[in-house]
Amino acid sequence: MNRSLLLSLAVAATAGAQPFSLHVEADPLPPGAMAQVRVYLRGGAASSVRFEIALDGAVFGRIESAEAHSASGDQFGIAAFTTSSDTAASVRIFSALSGLGRLPDWPVATFGARVLASAPDRAR
Repeated sequence: MNRSLLLSLAVAATAGAQPFSLHVEADPLPPGAMAQVRVYLRGGAASSVRFEIALDGAVFGRIESAEAHSASGDQFGIAAFTTSSDTAASVRIFSALSGLGRLPDWPVATFGARVLASAPDRAR
């Protein structure tokens, strides 16, 4: 399913001059299942992250949930839908204690979207 994710990664992470990147994972699932799309920050800890995510509308239904995570537990943020089908969102996440990305195996954000029954076999 990773290959089916369309991502526009306009990333702006603030925590000094370190370069940051985002890594995205989602497990293969059958039609009708709820996919959990996980977004990881690579390159160190940050106090804020901004990115846009767009899921392939031929594979996924609308984004049904969005959660932010930080090592320090002080995260807050907003995910605003940017399409009428609710498959894309502009995301901003903040952590006063720079807990975003501090734990490399812990995502900074997770999104839930259902795999469509009509999803192409190659995408599952």
